[in-house]
Amino acid sequence: MHIEDMLDIADDSSRDFTETENGKVYNAEHVQRSRLRVDTRKWIASKLKPKKYGDKLELGGALEHVHTTADAIEAARLRAIQGAKTQAE
Repeated sequence: MHIEDMLDIADDSSRDFTETENGKVYNAEHVQRSRLRVDTRKWIASKLKPKKYGDKLELGGALEHVHTTADAIEAARLRAIQGAKTQAE
């Protein structure tokens, strides 16, 4: 599963530093590669299960999480309608 992979990658700091004759040197390439590996797994999870792992926009009220741009546009339209109804009352 991707979650266990991400935890293993994030927890493995064995190559974050390299020993040289001048002491330890930070290995930025390894750290960035690890970040990329975790981000790639998060992206895959968001595509395989968008409702669980996809980006969520909190809009409040009766509206639930928004997962796509089309849903965001529709949610904004509904909020505008709800706001107009509230003002009319």
